[in-house]
Amino acid sequence: MKTATSNAASIERGGGMTGEQTNKAFTSDSVSWLIPPIVLLAIQQIFWRTPYGAVLQGIILGLLTSLVAIGIVLIYRSNRVLNFAQAELGLLPTVLSVMLIVESNFPYLAAFAIGLVGAAVLGVSSEFLVIRRFSRSPRLILTVATLGLAQVLVLCALLMPDWWDSAVTSQRIDSPLNIQFDFDKFRFNDNHVIVMIVIPLVLIFVGYLLHRTRIGIGVRAIAEDFDRAGMLGIPVRRLQSFVWCLAAVLAFLALFLRSSIFGLPVGGQLGVLFFLRALTAAVVGKLTDLKTVLVTSIVLGILQQGIVWNTDSPMRGNALMAAVCAAIILLALVARRQSYSRFDSLRETLSMGETRPIPPELKKLREIKLGKVIV
Repeated sequence: MKTATSNAASIERGGGMTGEQTNKAFTSDSVSWLIPPIVLLAIQQIFWRTPYGAVLQGIILGLLTSLVAIGIVLIYRSNRVLNFAQAELGLLPTVLSVMLIVESNFPYLAAFAIGLVGAAVLGVSSEFLVIRRFSRSPRLILTVATLGLAQVLVLCALLMPDWWDSAVTSQRIDSPLNIQFDFDKFRFNDNHVIVMIVIPLVLIFVGYLLHRTRIGIGVRAIAEDFDRAGMLGIPVRRLQSFVWCLAAVLAFLALFLRSSIFGLPVGGQLGVLFFLRALTAAVVGKLTDLKTVLVTSIVLGILQQGIVWNTDSPMRGNALMAAVCAAIILLALVARRQSYSRFDSLRETLSMGETRPIPPELKKLREIKLGKVIV
C-alpha cells in the first residue's frame, strides 16, 4: 500500500513547475475559490436583507446542506457520476434512529450510534450491490441507477415505521442537553448548538482524512485517473466502497441533526429544495473544491432564509429559492472552463459507449481481416 500511495502521489504532482509559477498559481487559487460565495452573499444583501438571527439560522441550514454536498463531490470524484441518491442514503437510517427514540424509547446516543452503523452498512451495500455492477456502463446509465436507488430507499423509509405500527410524520427528537437562548429576536436551542459544534468537527475530520492520510491520497488518485490508479496497485474497489460509506454517514449526520430542528420529512420524502441546494453548492465548487462547496452551502442557507423572510409565504419563498438555485447551476455550468486531461477525454468517450475505429496499423493484420469476415 505504501508503494501504491507513493505512486498515487506522483499522479497528483504531475509535471514540474517553477517557483514563480507555483507562487502565481497559489495566489490565484487562494482568492478565486471565494469569488462565487462572495457574489451570492452580495446578491442576498442587496435584494433580500434579513436580521442577524435569520442569518444564524441560514448558517445552520447551510452547515447541514454542506454534508450532503460534500458527499456528492466525494462520490463524483471516485465514480464520476452524480449521485441523486445522496440525501436518501441518510434518510433510511435517520428514520430508523427516530423510530427507536420515539417509539421504542431508546436513549438518544444509542439510537444515534445504531443509525450511524446502519448508514455505513447501507453505503457499502449500495456501492457493492448496485453501483459496482454498472461501473463500466455509460455514465448516463449509472446516473439512472442512482435515481432508482433513491426511489428504493424512499420506499423503504416509508415502510419501515410499519414495524412499530406507526407512520413517518414530522417528528422532532430532543437531545440530552437543555439549552435555550435568544439572538436578535430568534430563539435557538440545544439542537442548533449541536449542529454548530458537531458539523465543523466532522468537516475538519473529513479534510484531515482526505489530505493527510493514505486513504485520502488513494481517493485523490482515483479522481485523477481511475485506470492508472488501479494499474499502480491502489485498491480502487475498496476505496470506492469506503467513499460510499463516508458519503452515507455524512448524509445520515445531516438528516439526523436536521430532524432535531425541523423534524422528519412528512411522508418520509425529502423535498427537492434540500438536495437542490446541495447540488448547487457542488456544481459551484466544480465538483472538486471542497472549500468552495462548504462556503457556498452556508451562503445558500443564508440566501434561502433571506428569500423566505422577504416573501409572503414560505411556499412561495421556497419556490423562488429553487428557481435561484437552478439559475446558479446553469450559470456555473456555462462559466465552467473545459480543462479535461487526455485521460478524462478517453474515459468520457468510453463511458458514452462509443465504438472507436480500428487503427489503420491493425487493419492489415490477418487476424483482424479474418474477424471481420466472421462477423
